[in-house]
Amino acid sequence: MSPSGLAAILGLASALCFGVGNFAAQRLTARHGWLRALLAVQALSLPLVVGLALAVDGVPVLEARSLGLLLGLGLLNVFGLAAMYRSFAVGALSVVAPIASSFAAMTVALSAISGRAPAGSTAIGLAAIVIGVAVVSGAGSSGGASGGRRAGVLWACVASLSLGTVFFGLGGAASSLGALWPVVALRIVGVTALVGMRRGAGEGVGFVWPTVITVAVLDTGGMVIYSMGTQHGDVAVVAVLASLFSVVTIALAQLRLRERLARAQWVGVVMVLLGTAWVTYRANAG
Repeated sequence: MSPSGLAAILGLASALCFGVGNFAAQRLTARHGWLRALLAVQALSLPLVVGLALAVDGVPVLEARSLGLLLGLGLLNVFGLAAMYRSFAVGALSVVAPIASSFAAMTVALSAISGRAPAGSTAIGLAAIVIGVAVVSGAGSSGGASGGRRAGVLWACVASLSLGTVFFGLGGAASSLGALWPVVALRIVGVTALVGMRRGAGEGVGFVWPTVITVAVLDTGGMVIYSMGTQHGDVAVVAVLASLFSVVTIALAQLRLRERLARAQWVGVVMVLLGTAWVTYRANAG
């Protein structure tokens, strides 16, 4: 199998992990709040990814520049994850998932600016994603729960911008430190920041631990697989394929949560998904 073909498979596998994990994460945020849910998932996944990193990549050789980059990415990552979990808590999953998944547009844009992706050939797909987000947001802002829907859309947009930047930077970090140690760094920074935010936020946890474990394993698996994919192919292509997690999340929300979207919202969702598919095609063609 060619490196680009393997990268595509890893990108899709990452999307599957993220899609199922985000659906399960919505249950945690609904029952326990976004902060407690996110902290539990990050803390539980840390020893898992450390063990994997030691087994696969060995002991890393860190430089001051690498540490600075990972610290910045870690802070931005936890900010983006917090925004995504908050969007899960207040918005409809079928609406916020495709918006959050448009992080690939930011990753591709940054790749184009840095000369790693063909900027002109991705313009149509990027435009479709942006318009689709606007359509989903506008259609979802009417009705009895408009305030919550608007807040969910806003947080999902923040998550998209933040995580798009992180996923772009993760590709560069993985090329110098291996696939897994950058993920370890993101987890360490995230847990530290969330513990600081968690102080005085309440007593006890009382989680449904099978669900927490499931989300932690899937979230870690998605990040690790994504990082591995960037070592075999274009970071922009892998990011776009990983962003298709919203297809999985939307399908599960429709089947299990009985969420119903307005017709206009479906148009927006389809535009986001078609936009990501177009970017993938043009990136591969370029």
